[in-house]
Amino acid sequence: MNFFYKLSKSLNSLRLKTPTTFDCKLITDFFQKSQKKKFNHEFVENITLNIFIFVGGACGLDNDVANAPYYGLIAAGNQKIFKHGNGCGTYPSCSGRPITVTITDECPGACNNQPFHFDLNGKAFGYLAKRGHDYALRKMRIIDVEYKRVPCHYKANIAFKIDIGSNPYYVAFAVENVNIDGDLASISIKPWNGNWLAMKQSWGATWMVGIPIGIKGPFIVTITTIESRRLITAYNVIPANWAPGKQYYSKVNF
Repeated sequence: MNFFYKLSKSLNSLRLKTPTTFDCKLITDFFQKSQKKKFNHEFVENITLNIFIFVGGACGLDNDVANAPYYGLIAAGNQKIFKHGNGCGTYPSCSGRPITVTITDECPGACNNQPFHFDLNGKAFGYLAKRGHDYALRKMRIIDVEYKRVPCHYKANIAFKIDIGSNPYYVAFAVENVNIDGDLASISIKPWNGNWLAMKQSWGATWMVGIPIGIKGPFIVTITTIESRRLITAYNVIPANWAPGKQYYSKVNF
């Protein structure tokens, strides 16, 4: 469950001649002059970015965020973005030279002092800079950007990573690489020798369910998204011999 966000400066307002580069001072000065601006049907107000540690964080994605399909372009969001875990996996994006990042963590506390706040890891933060100036941009630590939420387009099928605390009577897994909406409204699983079991969100992108005695895999998994109520089914994606810590890829995505 991951939102994509696109982060950038406003080309129209700043009238830049080089749309493939990013100038921190221009965007900072612009926001000092105009604290609220409508951008792609969303208001942007006092948005800031910081550098944070390169991990999967509160969404439960662990070190997977360093590899495909995330490639380390990740961010933590404050509560309006993280949404108690429902924002995991979504995409924000930036204009200027836009970058697209995936929400994989929560930025609590002081991050909620602004209406919207992104904590970018060092790689994503540096990608906003002009070529060769990534280090100088990182030293600024906090800058203002415009952003919009965009559809997720992972070049991978939906994956399920089994939580290390799972056992024959309890299964929990993190859901990764959900295209289009990126968010999750509900998940159910069906064992080969039993009825459908409704799962509950545990934390972040991790969902859990109790397994009755005698119930075994392989498991069918159905996912319904929040934004558009899309439904998809992954057949026998979790095998009978599943193991904690293992990741299982389905053959489907939205």
